[in-house]
Amino acid sequence: MWHSVRAGLLLEMARAHGDSVLAIFLDGYTASMPIDALMDDYSIMAFAMWGKPLPREHGFPLRLVVPNWRDCKSSKYLSEIKVVNGDDVIGY
Repeated sequence: MWHSVRAGLLLEMARAHGDSVLAIFLDGYTASMPIDALMDDYSIMAFAMWGKPLPREHGFPLRLVVPNWRDCKSSKYLSEIKVVNGDDVIGY
């Protein structure tokens, strides 16, 4: 059971403008996707699991979960989300 915040809610609160996002992870991995993928009600940034802080093996400090995309877009160790325009995206 994840304890999380909707990714789209954070983007809305930040008044994010752009058509793509670049997720950057602590292990050097990056993932790009359309911003709409994170605006989905089921895309989350998980910070805890079963009522306890997210353990390292499950993605501390944050785990990005994007259920309607390939598994590689749902990754552990999220450190940053950049909102960009499609031409500016570099990611796997």
